[in-house]
Amino acid sequence: MARHRTTTTTLFRAAMVTVAATALAVTSGAAANAQQVTGGTAPAGNQVAPNQDRSAEVGEATLLAALQRDLDLTEAQAQRLMATQDTVVATDAELQEELGEAYVESRFDAASGTLTVAVTDAAAAETVTVAGAEAEVVGDRLAELTGITDELDALAESDPAAVAGIVSWSVDLAADQVVVTVLADQAAETAAVTGQFGSAVQVETTEAAPSLTQDLPYLDGGLAYNTAAGGCSTGFNLSQGYVLTAGHCHTVGLTASAFGQTIGPVAHRNFPGADYAAIRVTNSYWIQGPWVWLYPGFFTIVGNASPTSGTAVCSSGRTTGLTCGTVTGTGESVNFGGTVVNNLIRHSACVRQGDSGGPTFTTNGFAVGTNTGAQLIGGNCTNPPVSWSYPTTTSLAAYQSLYGASLLTG
Repeated sequence: MARHRTTTTTLFRAAMVTVAATALAVTSGAAANAQQVTGGTAPAGNQVAPNQDRSAEVGEATLLAALQRDLDLTEAQAQRLMATQDTVVATDAELQEELGEAYVESRFDAASGTLTVAVTDAAAAETVTVAGAEAEVVGDRLAELTGITDELDALAESDPAAVAGIVSWSVDLAADQVVVTVLADQAAETAAVTGQFGSAVQVETTEAAPSLTQDLPYLDGGLAYNTAAGGCSTGFNLSQGYVLTAGHCHTVGLTASAFGQTIGPVAHRNFPGADYAAIRVTNSYWIQGPWVWLYPGFFTIVGNASPTSGTAVCSSGRTTGLTCGTVTGTGESVNFGGTVVNNLIRHSACVRQGDSGGPTFTTNGFAVGTNTGAQLIGGNCTNPPVSWSYPTTTSLAAYQSLYGASLLTG
């Protein structure tokens, strides 16, 4: 196996005076910040495990250590969380399939081990109860709340200046409101937009503006790759010879390479609005499989799932390495300095510039997203971190349709 030589360069920059929610790409020629940050340290180079056969053992130990570090857990608590989430994620996935359009969203309370599933009607609620989860029936109120987020999405597209001071917006069913986060120093300017919806909107303030986060023979998820325009991190390997990454990283036609070897061209991208892209692997040097790199150690991806709020997830990328956190929201629209990406997963795993495109996954091996951006201060994560990933349920469906490509699983 070739040794991986990690290089670090920086694409979108966080503003240095205010906290910037940043896209995690790296611009060609600009060095990324490699200081220790909340949630993890920048990975050292040449940390490729020498033997793929030992990956499961090494990877599991690394993952367990990251959960303890980033979620402030004991080893026993981390092991218990992983075991509980195995059941929760499996139950939630089965309910999504069984309920179809009657399924709305789910939340996991790690303290009590309770899975709550929001549904549209009483019959679906009965199915949830039989499965051992708590049911929550939402009615006309859901349509009202999603109407508000749709209106904000449309405003961001038609008049970007009107939402310049708004960081993000999403439905919070537990609060029965749309939560809108605005920059603290622009709260007055955004009041005309947020105030029109009355008590249906809860306004929160932040000092941090979002920004996008971009900066192998095994072409694992979470490794550094570059094009002439800069660098990002690989996400998940797909069948038919594709690699999933972030759409904001690079335009179609640019050639991606890693560690002195060509990977292939960027075949497709969807950005802004969405944030996913596919690299076509045309160099037979690379070995693709269902693995992500944990700095150090490998971890096997076993499937794809929509994330449940409250569950622990981990992320891997070229700048920050492996970090873990908790899903704190789904379906969120985020304004990256005038560029809005919709339907994002918000979580507290620290990701930074260069980590864009890298994998976000559950502790039992389900892919949930690829890194899009984070709130950063001087290139470092806030405390607690606020990060966003684009859901693989959407991107994988697109590439199944376009190329017949599916997630590689083990």
